[in-house]
Amino acid sequence: MVRAIVFLLLLAGFILQLIPASNAATTWIARYPLAPQHPVVAIGWTNLREALTPEVKLELRLSGPRLGSPEALEALARGQHQTGIVPLASYPAPFPYWALLAEMFMIGRDPLAAAAAITELVMLECVLCQENLARQKLVFLGTYGAGEYGVIAPKPIREVRHFAGQTMATPGSLWDRLALDLGATPAGGLTNPRQALAIGDASALIDVPSALLDPHLAGHAITFTRLPLGGYRGASPLTINRNAWAELGADQRRRVFTAAAKSIVQITAAYSRNE
Repeated sequence: MVRAIVFLLLLAGFILQLIPASNAATTWIARYPLAPQHPVVAIGWTNLREALTPEVKLELRLSGPRLGSPEALEALARGQHQTGIVPLASYPAPFPYWALLAEMFMIGRDPLAAAAAITELVMLECVLCQENLARQKLVFLGTYGAGEYGVIAPKPIREVRHFAGQTMATPGSLWDRLALDLGATPAGGLTNPRQALAIGDASALIDVPSALLDPHLAGHAITFTRLPLGGYRGASPLTINRNAWAELGADQRRRVFTAAAKSIVQITAAYSRNE
């Protein structure tokens, strides 16, 4: 009996040696409903893909639920794709502390310093923020600092009275309240605010200067008025599904952290160059 068992074990070992080892990489999907030239895609996805290679093949999808929609958050939380961008301030119920932090993030004129401070706060100090992220099955790897917002409109906004009667597409609730205080009406719920401005569904838009390069605005007579409207610093450009993160080894995680830090700096710099 013992000889039979030993023989079977040896035979099994011999057969296993004949089976070629699988070198196929795990495939992850990165979903970014953004233009391919957007810094988060061109820089963030590229850096993350390089960090995960060769063990993980990171495929890019420039489609999916609208950025900031409930469906977009649910898809990443459920692992329908493994990584993507999450504008955390757009979800006051799942991330209640971000609603407050998003308004504090407006303070300060140095976008890189703000991005670094916010990343450190959330990853090292804000336990409640970390609990919110864990509850949604997400891993936060930092935020970037977008360019300073101004007003894009057919005519310059030179005086407070010029806001009266405008239908304004804004980046969020903070600016919605500002628009109301100035006598304007927030457009709200627009899938593509820049397109809305181009076709007349909005008469003004709070956005970064690089928005003028958007194809929807090409050929339109519009102006950019610089005003102290802050900058968006509440996004998580390289958010990873928690279950996918758990599958990474220590060296892979180290490479991803390095790529995330590099991306935050480069994305912020890209915004600044386009101002």
